[in-house]
Amino acid sequence: MFTWQLLIFIALLFYAFGVTLQRHLLSSLAVRGEIFGTVLQMLIGSVSFALLLPFGTFSLQGIEKVPFSIVAMTILFSILTYLANVGLQKVEASRFTILYALRAVFGTMFAGLFLHESLNGSQMMGMGLIILGILISNGRGLKGGFAGGEKWVLLAAFVNGIASVNDRMILSSMEGLSYTVIAFLFPGIVCLIIFLRPTIVFVRSLSARQWASMVLLSCIYALSTFAYFKSVELAPSISQVISINMTSVLVVVLFSIVFLKERSNLIAKMIGAGLAVLGSTRLL
Repeated sequence: MFTWQLLIFIALLFYAFGVTLQRHLLSSLAVRGEIFGTVLQMLIGSVSFALLLPFGTFSLQGIEKVPFSIVAMTILFSILTYLANVGLQKVEASRFTILYALRAVFGTMFAGLFLHESLNGSQMMGMGLIILGILISNGRGLKGGFAGGEKWVLLAAFVNGIASVNDRMILSSMEGLSYTVIAFLFPGIVCLIIFLRPTIVFVRSLSARQWASMVLLSCIYALSTFAYFKSVELAPSISQVISINMTSVLVVVLFSIVFLKERSNLIAKMIGAGLAVLGSTRLL
């Protein structure tokens, strides 16, 4: 049986693979980030449904108990689709991940506000070490300000923090794997309605090889999200899941150095990564 710690490790590893591949595709394809995100959302939802259907495990049971949370999820994830994809297209993967890791801070803050969760002293120390690692990895901290693309990423982190708490409310009534399907499809449908014409143009322009890359990326994210939502179900505190999931920044930084050749501020990134790993051990 999978523990929540193992599940979150699987989730962050696949997420790191996904971000690296997504950054490569966003850089190589002539498409706006939000259009790419729309197609990706629909593909991940479809792949998730296809993986669950043969086992008869897809169910909408419990959705009627959280109608307002489902509406909030659809709105928040639609906004997140836009912000995250536009941000990742404008910012290198390692830089994106470092900034986006601030979603853990926002998630913990909102978990305390709405779910009345709290962290003990050891966990607070872990959070501090992780945040310090993020700032050092940033190279210039926060004092240098943020460029346009980086502001999109920060907004995405804020929205993700709210959405993570809303996820916990929904998962108290719905089964996690089934929720994965609608968590991608519902926002994807909204984005498709908004960006219908350019999305059709983009889909028609894709070659067979590019389609294969998009499907592979969708499978990676589907498996990552399955593992993440199951860990949220099993974990005693969503704050711990969010904070440990922050260590995905370490793996993405390493992958971006190796595969995407993002080697600026390399020493700062490695020092920050070490601090973040140390901090994550305080959260277990």
